[in-house]
Amino acid sequence: MLGKIKAALTGPFALAFAMVMLLSGGIAAGIFIQKKAHEAKLRAIAEERRAAAAAAAGPPRPQLQVAPASGPSPVAQRYIPFGGEFVSNFGRSARFVLLEITVVTRYGPQAEELLTNHKAALRAEILAALSELTFAAASKPDGQEMVARRILEVVNAAIFEREKIKLVEEILITRFVVK
Repeated sequence: MLGKIKAALTGPFALAFAMVMLLSGGIAAGIFIQKKAHEAKLRAIAEERRAAAAAAAGPPRPQLQVAPASGPSPVAQRYIPFGGEFVSNFGRSARFVLLEITVVTRYGPQAEELLTNHKAALRAEILAALSELTFAAASKPDGQEMVARRILEVVNAAIFEREKIKLVEEILITRFVVK
């Protein structure tokens, strides 16, 4: 057996074998180098896109002051009545839900100003969320908490879309009627 291996390594196949090994090694090295160059190009393109997005975004919006204007604690909760009732029918039935809400935030007086500025849009978003509500869901024992969570999501999304800040910490339902 050893003689056959020795003959194969010194015979005409040895040269062909060596050439195949060199060729496959060269191909593998070329693929590796090409892959690294491609990855570098992708990184450069991604960096250019990030820079273009940052330039298109413009200057950053001013952030709200976290501390309230007065009070013992700089991050004290602030309760802001939203004002007015929300009434929505359940589908096409005569049943309806009526509620009033209070917004809880840890931001200063600017929070009340932002809520006032965007009140029409927020009312529309809240009424749209209430129109998706069903009588069965609203009349469950945890229906009020579920409605409060949904309104919180809607209000924060609407304000974030306009001001790029999560303003509301909690929604308190101060009146909840399902008939």
